[in-house]
Amino acid sequence: MAAERSYDAIIIGAGQAAKPLSMVLAKAGLKMALVEEKHVGGACVNYG
Repeated sequence: MAAERSYDAIIIGAGQAAKPLSMVLAKAGLKMALVEEKHVGGACVNYG
């Protein structure tokens, strides 16, 4: 069984707003997780 983990905030999807949002929340002292299935940067950066 996997160990349980707890986070203050979870960002689902690593689009263009994910990086600045995660940085602001981390600087505020929150424990963060970022979940992305495929491409970091979002559809515009990777497919546009």
